[in-house]
Amino acid sequence: MKITVCCGVVGLTDFKKKVLDFEYNGFQNWMIFGIDQGIYSSYKTAKGWKFKKIKYREYPLPIWSQLTKIENNPNSVAPYWIRIKTKLKRGGVWVGFKTKQEMPKNGKLLDSFLTKDSKGNYEFRLIFEIPVQKISMPNILAVDIGDKRLATVCDSLGNKKFLGTEIRKIRTHYLWLRRRLGNKKLLEKVKSVGNKEQRVVNQLLHRVSKEIVTMALKNKCCIVLGDLKGIRQKKYKKLNRIIFKIPYYKLVNYIKYKAEKLGIQVYKIKEYMTSKTCHKCGSTKTKRPSQSLFKCSSCNIEYNADLNAAINIMNRFKDYMSSNRASAYALNSFA
Repeated sequence: MKITVCCGVVGLTDFKKKVLDFEYNGFQNWMIFGIDQGIYSSYKTAKGWKFKKIKYREYPLPIWSQLTKIENNPNSVAPYWIRIKTKLKRGGVWVGFKTKQEMPKNGKLLDSFLTKDSKGNYEFRLIFEIPVQKISMPNILAVDIGDKRLATVCDSLGNKKFLGTEIRKIRTHYLWLRRRLGNKKLLEKVKSVGNKEQRVVNQLLHRVSKEIVTMALKNKCCIVLGDLKGIRQKKYKKLNRIIFKIPYYKLVNYIKYKAEKLGIQVYKIKEYMTSKTCHKCGSTKTKRPSQSLFKCSSCNIEYNADLNAAINIMNRFKDYMSSNRASAYALNSFA
């Protein structure tokens, strides 16, 4: 699996600052205007390849793995040092950095980046490939993503959980707050509130994904997620609103990332008709008097709608497993 370690540059001398500014600013001119100001030749290879589809104006400077080296020296100004190639000094310069994350001990350094934070300070985004041994998980944990509840979880052992029930309250509160500030023409406050909402939602996504992975590890389950890819069509207008309001793909990536670190396998299953099919009898003669209530006309069952969908996701995965097709739905296709 791949992990990204965010590192802050420390202990820059005037010359090293000059080197980073020369290569970083020169790279911007090369990527945006095609003007070569004499930057190191390997950086120029990124144009039209590594950043072909990136549209934002400030580009992170690529740090090619085959041209760099990282050393650990805890007794110096910085605990870690990385060599940066430059036209201004033969052999490059060593730049110190530190990180709040633990540096991987058995990870292989991949192509990484030098970028800037919101205050204009330099940062490294080091990307590592870490070998992970997958654990055999005999049980299944299914996850249904929703609007009222961020995630409804059930497993093949009969355990059930409703996670992220406060997501709608958070969204409604900040929507009301942004409108109120917008009516008063306080545009800077609106932007600040939007950033705060993003942080609060992101924190909730981390907590929910951690609970899901912890539950899967405890009960020895692989994780199965409903896949909504390709479902954004006109006939699914109500579902479209859910997908756009809830950061579905971010939650999926958090679950995938945390699970892979522990060797837990994660799969995706098409979610088509899982919310309209009765998990007990398989009938589609169903209705939902309310968002939370599911009723089946064939077997007269009344059930929680989100939980019904989660059970259907689990049952559908069992069918794929029995027909040896589950590997085709591995979440690696997201990468």
